[in-house]
Order: sequence, then C-alpha cells, then structure tokens
Amino acid sequence: MRGAAALGYRFVAYEWTPSGPPAKDVREQIRVRETAQAKNLHERVFQTNPDARLFVYVGYSHATEDWTDPGGPNERAWMAARLAKLTGFDPLTIDQTECVPRSEANFENAHWRRAEERGLLDGPKLLRPASGEGFVVVGSYAGKVDAQVFHPRTPSVHGRPGWLARGRSAVQVPAELAAKIPNDERALLQAFHAGEAAGAIPADQFVVEDGALPPWFVLAPGTYRLALQDVDGKTLPTQDDVRVE
Repeated sequence: MRGAAALGYRFVAYEWTPSGPPAKDVREQIRVRETAQAKNLHERVFQTNPDARLFVYVGYSHATEDWTDPGGPNERAWMAARLAKLTGFDPLTIDQTECVPRSEANFENAHWRRAEERGLLDGPKLLRPASGEGFVVVGSYAGKVDAQVFHPRTPSVHGRPGWLARGRSAVQVPAELAAKIPNDERALLQAFHAGEAAGAIPADQFVVEDGALPPWFVLAPGTYRLALQDVDGKTLPTQDDVRVE
C-alpha cells in the first residue's frame, strides 16, 4: 500500500458492506457480495472518470471471468466477471495463487513442479504454450483467467520467508530489545515506520515463542520504531530511530 501510494496510485474502497445477516444459501452470498463489489468499482471509478485505468488486487476466485448458469438457479459469477459485464471492458485477469511452492510436494501443482524441474523458474514467470498463443493457465483457474504467474521457490532468510526479503534487508533484532523478550511466554515484535501514528500497520512483525532466538526483521530502506508486545497486548519497551539503508 505504501509503495503504491508512492507511485501515485489513488485508492478506492470497493468491498461490500452488509446491512444485515448473510443469506443462508452460499450461492446467494457470493452473488450479493460479488455484485456489490463490481458495482462499487463501477460507480466509484468509471462513472467518475470513464477513462480511468484500474488495477484491482483481489484474492483467489474474485479474479475469475467465467459465468456459470447466468440467471439460473445455479448461477455463479465472481467479481471480475460482473465488473466486465457492468463496464463492457474485458479485464486482464492474472492468478498468482495456483503455481507457487507449498509446504509439501503433494500440495503443489504438477505443472509448477515440472517447470521448476526444468529450471524455468529463476524468477516469477509467465509461460506460453508451445503454440505461442496466450499464456499457460492450469489447475482450478484454467479457462477462468487470462494469465498465471509461476513463482519460484525461495529459501528462507534468517528464518523469514525468502519472498519477503525481495528488495528488503534482513535486520537483526537489537540485543537490547531481544534481552527484554519474556522467557516463558509468547511475544510480538513489530517494526513501525517512524513518524506514523499510533495504530499504524506494522512494516513487519513476527511472534517469538518462549524466549526462543528471534528471527530477523525484513525491512525496506527507511527509519523505524521497534516495539515489543506481550500476550495481553501491552506494549513493552520500544526502540526508536532504527535506520535501514
């Protein structure tokens, strides 16, 4: 969010705000929510500026364009499909959830594993079929999105996810702060951007169990305030003006 703001993006809230209890039927819940999301984007973006360029970051099926049983009892269409119908635009939809490494090999997509075995994933990739037409889309998103990103396996960095370290630096928890971590309970270590108000979203955070050696923070260049919080939510000592180059 901070990076997008720095690039000049303007943010639009589009989530559905329910006015009552959800419908009992799951298909109806999906219809109501996805319709409201698409309607909010249509009204708040394109009715204000018909020439606007829109980037929508969504989770999972919200990006799919297929429409099952339109108007029928088994109708199912997610937000991207409904937004396309409202605007008349054909959105470029991209999945980044299917072709990724998992905790165990049996959870991984077979096409993703084959791409990794062939050495194709030295970085995030869009793959084309041999025909050269379109992009490879496999698994549960086949035929439902335009493209699919194959993400490489990334080794951990000082106990933190490798993907988190891209463009950031690993910063060891200062010894003075680490010494104040309770030995017999969980604690939350947090890094906040210096100057941001109380209640801001941390730039990074992680839990330490029973005084175990804490992992490192993974932070972009900037100045931070480091904080330690106990299991009751009480903020313990903080360390200000920690500079990351």
